[in-house]
Formats: sequence, C-alpha cells, structure tokens
Amino acid sequence: MLQTKEQNINQQIPDYLKSNPAGYSELIKAIQKKVGATQDGWIGPNTIKKMQKYFDTAQDGCVSNPSDVVKAFQKWLNKQ
Repeated sequence: MLQTKEQNINQQIPDYLKSNPAGYSELIKAIQKKVGATQDGWIGPNTIKKMQKYFDTAQDGCVSNPSDVVKAFQKWLNKQ
C-alpha cells in the first residue's frame, strides 16, 4: 500500500525514536556548539535565535518561509 507524504512524514518520528530513544539529535548538538547555544540536541526558539545571530539575520526565534537563516546556513554549508 502506498503512503501519502503526510503519512510518511508522520511515521518518521516514531521510526527515529526507535533508533534513538533519547530523541535528541547529534547534528543539532553540533549546530548548537557552532552557534553558541546550549547543547541539548533539541531545536527550538533559543537555538534558532542563536543561529540567526551567528548568521547575522533577524532574530525572532522562528524559521519563516522563506527563511533568511536557512539561506545563510545553506550558503555556509556549501562553502564547507
């Protein structure tokens, strides 16, 4: 049976928690370390604000659509 995009996305969290019961992300922890945020592995408004400050974009703690911080982060990643 084929799944819709929404069903597929909704299944990702339980699947991820099976492989990582603590639920946090090592990638997010690495980003938090880079931008000077508390390294707890969870992304939220404080981490977003630190990313926005690091990449010199408006600091509101939200990821908008379109997002200046995502664009700046992508540019930085492409240079690595």
